[in-house]
Amino acid sequence: MPYVQRDSSGKVVALFNERPAGDAEFLLPTHPDMLLFLNSGAEGPADEAQLLLAHLDAKMIRVLDDLVDLLIEKQVILFTDLPVEARQKILARKKTRGRLQNLSILVGEADDTL
Repeated sequence: MPYVQRDSSGKVVALFNERPAGDAEFLLPTHPDMLLFLNSGAEGPADEAQLLLAHLDAKMIRVLDDLVDLLIEKQVILFTDLPVEARQKILARKKTRGRLQNLSILVGEADDTL
């Protein structure tokens, strides 16, 4: 569900799995506007703090991904030193990140040709 439509004030008002007819924008699931829309039933400062924390957690996970990659590259640790479950999760994230990157490149190329 990477496509959103916004109202005249810029607020996300609809979410789509595929690019709909008309104006639509590609957003990553971790984008703050996407998180705000998905949690639109939430109200109050505590819920806003939870949204911010979820967004920051997503960014921190990316930092940890990069750190693990660096430690393996520098041969401080071996990939096989990690528990099987950790290796499976790391590989699944790499695969998913690769797909998202390819999708965003394709969407960017499609937008450039319009």
